[in-house]
Amino acid sequence: MATSARAILFFVLTLLDLPLIAATAGAATPTGTTLPTVQPCNAVTNWRNAVNVSISGNTLTKTSGVFGWNAGASSVASIPSGNGFAQMTAFASSGWYGFGLSNSDPDQNYASIKWGIFSGYGNLIIINDNNTTHSGFGTYNIDDLFRVAVEGTTVKYYRQPAGQSTWILLYTSPVPVSYPLYYDTSI
Repeated sequence: MATSARAILFFVLTLLDLPLIAATAGAATPTGTTLPTVQPCNAVTNWRNAVNVSISGNTLTKTSGVFGWNAGASSVASIPSGNGFAQMTAFASSGWYGFGLSNSDPDQNYASIKWGIFSGYGNLIIINDNNTTHSGFGTYNIDDLFRVAVEGTTVKYYRQPAGQSTWILLYTSPVPVSYPLYYDTSI
């Protein structure tokens, strides 16, 4: 993040209320399960609870506030039930930012994102699953894609490295999902 305390989040995709493609048989890798690419649709362009950000379509730009967790917005649209996912492209290799799915958006803090993926210092991938932090998923690069998906009643966290077409399963939540789910962000 630049010293001007500006961050730009570009949300390639948010909510998809269609069945997700199941894991391909025999496509396991040492780091997880690979999935076929799912085409993006229904990108967030209507936001609510915007604080310290400017909005242009599906791009949020941090406009004020000190470094970390005091800016963001959430989607107006929700996943009312069934399968769906939120997705984000990694845009910077420094600074703290995150996204995911929440039942509500009481503030801009990362802790209110119930199922989320966050950037960490040194390009670390951090998962916040129902307010439990998990790490050890390695590092990311700019343009990597991240997805928080609801499959049945289970939340799964995926990464698609930049330039590749397979999704790698990072973590499966033991916490059953509850609805509705909104796309939520924290910068």
